[in-house]
Order: sequence, then C-alpha cells, then structure tokens
Amino acid sequence: MLSRSLIDGLMELGLPSMDPESRRDPSHSPLYADLIGLPPALFTVGSLDPLRDDALFLAARWRLAGNAADLDFWPEGAHSFTNMGTPLATVALDRITSWISALLDRTEQGS
Repeated sequence: MLSRSLIDGLMELGLPSMDPESRRDPSHSPLYADLIGLPPALFTVGSLDPLRDDALFLAARWRLAGNAADLDFWPEGAHSFTNMGTPLATVALDRITSWISALLDRTEQGS
C-alpha cells in the first residue's frame, strides 16, 4: 500500500532536494497548472487512497477550467486498486472501458 513515508520517499526521488513550495510549480504538479482547454477526463479514486484529496481537488479544478470531467469514487479502494485483480477492480475497469468507449463513439459521431 501507499504510505505517507513511501509518498515522501517518491517525492524526494522524483524531485530531489526541492522544498514544498518549489514542488507546487505547475511544471511539477498538475494541481497548480493551467487546465483550460483540456480534453474530457475520468478521475477514478478509492476512498482509502492517501492521494484521494488530490484527485478530488483536481477533478473540481478540471471542471472549473471548463473541461468535462467525471469522478468515480470507489468505497474501500486503495491507491492503484484497479491493478489489484479484485472484484472491485474488475467493476472499476469495466466502468473505465465503457467511459472511454462512449467518448470515442461521441468523437466518431461528431467528425
């Protein structure tokens, strides 16, 4: 599972010796980036994910920037739960597949 200490270690590995303020630079964090004009997005997050609040915040910002966004919040889902081969993962992956298929169908009909 993704723990606070693992997150901190990954941050240090990816952005070594950067203070928290520098990590907020939009080139490092989509939470602070200009999101105007981006394509539709599906945010999939589990209730047990330590990055849950980041996903919820980014989905809200995506919409506020005028982009289409769906948010699927999965009870008891851990970080990367869709990769765990569980029944919950199967349902979530089916939802993701149908969301992408519907988007592609709308795109084809519009061209």
